[in-house]
Amino acid sequence: MPHKNSTDLTTLPSDYARVMLIELKASAKENAPLFTRYGGYGMEPLLRNGKERVNIQPVKLGFEPKMYDILAIEKDAKCTFRRFIRRQGDMFVVLGDSCRNEELVNPATVLGIVDEVKRQDGSLIMCGGNDWIKRSATSIKRRQRINRLKNLFAGNRIRYWAIAYFVILLISMWMPLSNIPLPDNFIFGLRPDHLFHASIYCFCAFFLMKLCWGGNSSVSSLKNILVWAGSVTIGLVTEFGQKLLPYRSFDINDLIANILGVSLGWMVLLLVIRLRRHNIHN
Repeated sequence: MPHKNSTDLTTLPSDYARVMLIELKASAKENAPLFTRYGGYGMEPLLRNGKERVNIQPVKLGFEPKMYDILAIEKDAKCTFRRFIRRQGDMFVVLGDSCRNEELVNPATVLGIVDEVKRQDGSLIMCGGNDWIKRSATSIKRRQRINRLKNLFAGNRIRYWAIAYFVILLISMWMPLSNIPLPDNFIFGLRPDHLFHASIYCFCAFFLMKLCWGGNSSVSSLKNILVWAGSVTIGLVTEFGQKLLPYRSFDINDLIANILGVSLGWMVLLLVIRLRRHNIHN
């Protein structure tokens, strides 16, 4: 049976996922496959938004997908693509290659399964082939490892990590060092302890933001500036505090290293937040 082709688009409109759902339902009524441009970000990097074309075979209620099959799912009046992971009772557990959380979907919302992918260069990939299956397994396992790491810092856990970081920071800055020999050699003109100061303060802005606002990364510009100012203040307090300790001494080079580390970490944090916002809006 010939493919039914959707409109050939070079730039996907904002409502493309809704249009795709309508086309997919129409094809399913005719029991015909739908060959269309892929839209969405949930299956990156194997499927890129607007770059590849996919052939979607309609399915009937009661079918059993195989591990790593890409399913076309009706969700919030849109067509969403997710990879089948396992069955849980009467539900399917699915996960996008670039998504953070697994989802439970009703099999009745699955309208089709992707069986072919056409790349920009014109090459056609069969999703049942060994190479595609291996790449799919690698992609989803990488995502699961990343998700497990992210979950360590999810919810209130990130505040606990932040508290632990500042406790370790204070201990390392104010602990007695009389019995610890400090190296006098230089690396690119810097002593290793100066590099240690800069590296440990690189994380100060990140953990201060998480301690104040939790997992919310959409903070205002003023709050971002306050995070930098607060982090610099912490660097100043910990260094000047050493003047009050009989077993430590104040070092202006350590103070400069603290501020440089804070500023570098803060700029990286702003860059990550900006990139994340860009991906969300696009």
